[in-house]
Amino acid sequence: MKVLYLAGSGQHSHDYGAAFLFDGLVEVLGYENVIDWPPNPTFHLSSPGARDDCDLDSDLCYPTRNAFKHLWGFDLCIVAVTDPRVAGIYASLDAHIPIVAVDFSDEVRNRRTEYEACMGRPLAAYFKRELPVGADWGVSLPLMYPASRVPALDWDTKRGLCYYATYHGGGSAGQPRIAMAEALGAKRCESGNFAGDGILLTKGQAKGTRPSPEEYHRRMTTALVGIHFNCAQNWDSNRFWENFAFGLAQVAEKPRIHIPNAPEDGKHCVYVEKPDDVPGEVRALLNDPDRAREMAVAGHEHFLNHHSSRARARYVLDTIRRMA
Repeated sequence: MKVLYLAGSGQHSHDYGAAFLFDGLVEVLGYENVIDWPPNPTFHLSSPGARDDCDLDSDLCYPTRNAFKHLWGFDLCIVAVTDPRVAGIYASLDAHIPIVAVDFSDEVRNRRTEYEACMGRPLAAYFKRELPVGADWGVSLPLMYPASRVPALDWDTKRGLCYYATYHGGGSAGQPRIAMAEALGAKRCESGNFAGDGILLTKGQAKGTRPSPEEYHRRMTTALVGIHFNCAQNWDSNRFWENFAFGLAQVAEKPRIHIPNAPEDGKHCVYVEKPDDVPGEVRALLNDPDRAREMAVAGHEHFLNHHSSRARARYVLDTIRRMA
């Protein structure tokens, strides 16, 4: 199968979902069979050190190529943006190629008509990241994480907590994060950050004012317990899947979206309803490292089987084949 992948090409065109699904499709189909056009610059960095000021973990380092010469013989078009310019790209190719949308936006609503208006024809399928539990107007497609980025994990030496996040200056999403960190012993620093044992909340996300992905991944590799609580209208975030990938027994907000092969409460992670519930559950895991380690291993194995980028790409392709 050969896929045309429309994922944006402007400055700062970062998107965790679109980038990691591209990565998964490449693992499954091969780089020569997944063509992003126009080329998304965040997919083709020369090295991780070439990330722009956003310094995001979503950026990829696939080699640049003359993609134009590959623009024929597609079996499928996947569109991850609603940029009107992509409609012209598609129209210049083969109008009989099925189109599916992958909506990785934070918005908790049905945006199918926006993608159809952009492409000028009905979609064969509409995949949605923030598909509310019980909704039937889309196909569930949460975020994911590349298993290829995770080093070998030494389960016996994993210890302590790793909670890294930004608090965005203390807005509605930031205040609960600050409260959770303070309840776990973090203190405000002169820099405006909050820091404690295994905890770092930064005020913003500017490059140089927070740890690089490599830096916080090193801590995640050796830590045993993690936290995911988005504190926003949307539920899903990169951290939830990243925690599983790096082998953390995590305390997480109970999902408000549909997740295929969802991680199980008490087996793969601990779900809670409110930010106030997080500190107590974190302490319980830290005080029972055998239980935490068993949960971390189970969650990591479940991630590899169902929620890595490779697994998510196979899920998308299998779903499309069943719908054909």
